[in-house]
Amino acid sequence: RSAARVEAMVEKEMEESGLEKEDIVLSGFSQGGAMSYWVGLQQGGYGGVVSMSGCIVRPDDDPVILPKYAQETVDHLRESGAKDVTLVWYPGMEHSARETEIDDIALWLKLKAKLGMQRDGLSVKQLKHALRLFNVDPTKIANCVEKSELCEAVLDAMKV
Repeated sequence: RSAARVEAMVEKEMEESGLEKEDIVLSGFSQGGAMSYWVGLQQGGYGGVVSMSGCIVRPDDDPVILPKYAQETVDHLRESGAKDVTLVWYPGMEHSARETEIDDIALWLKLKAKLGMQRDGLSVKQLKHALRLFNVDPTKIANCVEKSELCEAVLDAMKV
């Protein structure tokens, strides 16, 4: 029933805004993050899914969701055909959301939308941070001299 409500909200948003399904990112915290996964996997075609303290983007000290479930979720998502699955750990953070987590999600959304990558949209610092979030080899990051090279590396890491 909850999944049907989420799908109805998405359909209403698409009708009212003119957005396409691939322009919409599902997001949730804890159980809401799990619901985002469920709807995203069942329906497909969304621009992305963000789950805070719901396995993928999660604290390393979460007493509610055990760390082993994060890797199991990653494995399941990849086996289900999901692309661009990134697990991010936040040291010392419990079952909550922090500003750094929100900032990382905002950066990911900008990258997903490819907003101003070559110009003013993202700084070199943000691009390098994104590459670290995507677990890109630090040597590859250091070898990028131009901003355009960092942009290309981010797009490559995102498999766009």
